[in-house]
Amino acid sequence: RVFQGALAPKSIFAYRYNSASCERCLQAGLPTATSLQLMINHSFPRPGHNCEYFRCPSGVVPNQEAAEAMRAALTETGGGPVLAVWESFNVQPLLGQLGVPDPPPWDWVNCEYDYNRMFKVTFTKTPDGWAYGSYDKLTEGMPCLSSRMAASAAENNATWPPTNFQSAA
Repeated sequence: RVFQGALAPKSIFAYRYNSASCERCLQAGLPTATSLQLMINHSFPRPGHNCEYFRCPSGVVPNQEAAEAMRAALTETGGGPVLAVWESFNVQPLLGQLGVPDPPPWDWVNCEYDYNRMFKVTFTKTPDGWAYGSYDKLTEGMPCLSSRMAASAAENNATWPPTNFQSAA
């Protein structure tokens, strides 16, 4: 329900791992793309251009090509919105390439934000293309899984983690 009406993305990008790992950004974006009948641009980073754990191949500017393609998608879609489903280590450099001044680092310490972050970057159409306008954090946070499990257990007069776990026979 987040992406309805004028807020519905007109273009979707998903980070490409280019490795043997699962393509979880693509997988995360697929339900939205399917419901909106959109293709996902899963082209970035190109093979050999992935930056992992803040280490990049020589000469690679992290997420520069993806940011350029996203700005091009703004033109192709008449101003967007464009949705990017991105890998955590690469969110900060992507935001920087999109023009966000001092983009925030990913907060790996606080589990409330592990999979619950959204950033909104707005652009203004200029004669030369798209200029950065503003940036907002839309993250609300959600309880960590362990907190939710403990609360659910307490509601059912149980403990979490279980002290005498037995599988059902």
